[in-house]
Amino acid sequence: MGLMLKLLLAMLKDMDLLSDMRLFARIVSAGSLSAAGRELGLSPGAVSQRLKNLESHYRTTLINRSSRTLSLTDEGRFFLNSAERILEEATGLESALSLRTTELQGRLRVAAPVDLGKRFVEPVLIKFKVDNPGLCPELHLSDSLDDLVGDDFDVIFRYGNLQDSALIARPLAPNRRLVVGSPDYISEHGCPLIPGDLVRHKCLVLTRGLEKLDRWTFGIGGEPTTVQIIASMATNDGQILRHWALEGLGLALKSSLDVSEDIRSGRLIEVLQDFSLSPVGAHIMYSKSRRETPRIKAFVDRALTTFEATFKAASSDQTG
Repeated sequence: MGLMLKLLLAMLKDMDLLSDMRLFARIVSAGSLSAAGRELGLSPGAVSQRLKNLESHYRTTLINRSSRTLSLTDEGRFFLNSAERILEEATGLESALSLRTTELQGRLRVAAPVDLGKRFVEPVLIKFKVDNPGLCPELHLSDSLDDLVGDDFDVIFRYGNLQDSALIARPLAPNRRLVVGSPDYISEHGCPLIPGDLVRHKCLVLTRGLEKLDRWTFGIGGEPTTVQIIASMATNDGQILRHWALEGLGLALKSSLDVSEDIRSGRLIEVLQDFSLSPVGAHIMYSKSRRETPRIKAFVDRALTTFEATFKAASSDQTG
């Protein structure tokens, strides 16, 4: 029987083993029995006796002792590595059980782009509220970056990375920009074959404040090439932009997360597939200072799990 299995079986019989594992790890990090004892408020004799008991339990020497130094045996190094993994798992288990058994309460302020918020974030938030009735979620939707980062939100969903050291950004799902149009539009106006053809097409453009995002960058021959778009219609709302494209009013530059279902169903068609656009990540972000707040941690974990499951299923549909 391997030492790791022995450890796990022993833990089931004797919860004091976890405490002895922590003591052993502290002895190694402190460099001496007396230093570990001082850190833990134990006498050197008590530390020495618990180490002897641990070695007796596993019938092996874990630490070579001399009058001046301590050194790990091969078994001791293996035990330390195994103990550190088990202690990490035990800590994670305690945190997970605490989240499950402690009712989450308070306000949860969430911000997201309009399309991503309505199509993906809102359903996650609804289920999270049902499971945690003591919470008061607030969902703020905006395609303005300033709106998303300029207020005191607990969790922010957005495309791209924030250059802000106070925020932790975790990836939600693979995402890229693509140009799409409806079957009716393409049937009437034709399909652009190269990015330069877009100047002869009706293009639907997103705005940010007073700025039109009318410079679309493509990869041509391995080099980035920017095309100046002539806007046929413009809006600061990503959902309206998608709706215009569905209505056949022109070609739109959209996130693959926003229009993946439209493409699968045939409501929209991707064009210029041979000219890759610059990728854009989809992230969930939160403040470093709040990452251990139970309601925030639980919601972030739920969102990450839900997004992973959603896009694994979507990938299977596309390849199946």
